[in-house]
Amino acid sequence: MVSVPSNRGYEITAASLAKRYDGYEIEDSHGWFLNMLPPAPLTVLDIGAGSGRDGLHYAEKGYQVTAVEPTDAFRKIAQAKEGAEAIEWLEDTLPELETLGQRRFDIITLIAVWMHLDVEERERGMVRLNDLLEPGGFLAMTVRHGEPPEGRLMFEVSDEEVIEAARGLGLSLVSHANVESSQPLNKAKGITWSRFAFRKG
Repeated sequence: MVSVPSNRGYEITAASLAKRYDGYEIEDSHGWFLNMLPPAPLTVLDIGAGSGRDGLHYAEKGYQVTAVEPTDAFRKIAQAKEGAEAIEWLEDTLPELETLGQRRFDIITLIAVWMHLDVEERERGMVRLNDLLEPGGFLAMTVRHGEPPEGRLMFEVSDEEVIEAARGLGLSLVSHANVESSQPLNKAKGITWSRFAFRKG
């Protein structure tokens, strides 16, 4: 396992979290950007792949998927699922994502990851995301706001920071919203999510 502050707490809770994630239909959680995706076959990079639910969906739709997940327990759960052999699974993490080298992707998804990075990691991470994205490529990301779950490391990240960092690299904002958490307990705690979609160039 890649041991970094950003994945603190996930190894021991991976099984329960994967069950929770898989209990939500991808159209319900990601419908806000799925209809913006350019059609397959194209390359997709799913960073922070977790239970593998999203990567499997993209692969089933005909995309060539690379899934990056630093937590061993999550990767083992994901790779045991039907259809997982169609996906390239990598053990890596932002901001470096060294295993990807100079590769580029048509679509990058970054769901519930960005708030785990500190400000310096976010600065380097945005540059790396831009380098990994093909000209004309599409980037979707979500950021959690509010008190973090016990044992996990999260930072408060403003929408303005994300938008300005992306814009400075030539990533154009095509969608932005702030929504309540869909989980009842988190909703009661005032947890919200910011959604961003960008295109390069």
